[in-house]
Amino acid sequence: MNRPVWLDVAICLVFTAAVVQSKQQGFRRNITLEVNPGCKYNFGHANLVHLRAAGPHDTLHYVWSTIGVPTLLIIHSLSNESKLVVNWASSCGFSNQTPEAITVHPEKDVDISMALALTKLFEFDDANTTGNLTTATRVFPPYLLEDFLWDDVTHTVNCSTHTATFSGHLKNASLNITVKGLETDGRDASLPHLLHNANCSQFEVCISGFEPQGNYTRFAIELMLFNQVNNYSSDVVKSIDDEYTPTIFKVLSTTLRNEDSQTYIQWKPVSYNKRLKNREASVPCKYYGGSSPDKKQEPNRTIAYIFYKGVLSHVQAFNISFGIGKEDFYNVTNFISWTALVGFGKPPLESISELMFILIFVCLGLPALLLLLSIVLALWHQQQWHGYLPIGETH
Repeated sequence: MNRPVWLDVAICLVFTAAVVQSKQQGFRRNITLEVNPGCKYNFGHANLVHLRAAGPHDTLHYVWSTIGVPTLLIIHSLSNESKLVVNWASSCGFSNQTPEAITVHPEKDVDISMALALTKLFEFDDANTTGNLTTATRVFPPYLLEDFLWDDVTHTVNCSTHTATFSGHLKNASLNITVKGLETDGRDASLPHLLHNANCSQFEVCISGFEPQGNYTRFAIELMLFNQVNNYSSDVVKSIDDEYTPTIFKVLSTTLRNEDSQTYIQWKPVSYNKRLKNREASVPCKYYGGSSPDKKQEPNRTIAYIFYKGVLSHVQAFNISFGIGKEDFYNVTNFISWTALVGFGKPPLESISELMFILIFVCLGLPALLLLLSIVLALWHQQQWHGYLPIGETH
């Protein structure tokens, strides 16, 4: 029995999509992970993780540390042989006077850099269910991340998956930050399935164990961006495709640009209130645009302050709060997680997937094509009927 034509077309489209996807995964970086590189002393409080992502012609350095507050340095070098050099003090810590404490050699090949610091957690009571930090019923004194005690990150390192987890504690409360190096294009296996490429890395923040101070508690996190140029922009990209993150149709990003390059942080406006992520556990996020903080609020005991030699001339702070509806207060599960990407170049662009194109064609295009074919056949048969002459009759 012959197969229907539409099935052959669908098989052809699936094969084409597979070929396209395989071609998109061609570029790959070589990832290496090291903890406290060059430090001769086994002191856990140093907590510096270096993810080195080497390409054919360049290198990306992702440097995370909980010295001061959790901070990321992303440094792009035009050399594929560039190295991170850390000048440790005798106690494997830093002082603001340590000369050239964190550098990338050769320095002349450093193209662009950016720092991201996680500085505060805000707890607010949202009795009016607005989900808005700025109009909250009450905002409690913030939790300063510089007050957290951080475990030794060495025990959490997984070199095969290029991951490490920083675990901070304040009384019974915990804040975990899992960082991950990414070798090539793809999507993360875990929700929200962020689209990524070889020029970015991922981190996830988990908040748990905080005793709610209100009956309608929500949390928000403050992040600060540091750069040597004052060229920030925030973008929202909308899509009709929610295949990978159900009900979420937006991707947000903040980009920093110099003359030739750019770095960014990108995320979807969704978090999760259970460790086992699924659609039912999804919690919407709200973004509060960037502003320049007061100098006194800028953290000055971080690897960002050290790398930029104390000159933090361009700083932007922004907040992200978790939860909007009546069913997603922090009190329900006492847990929240949020994931983002940081990278170099243009942020990955969400678009309609090959599978969605196939489904749209099969569900909409194919019936329309069959309908058009039926109309053509009907007209053709009608024309044949009108042209028929009975036997014996002539024009």
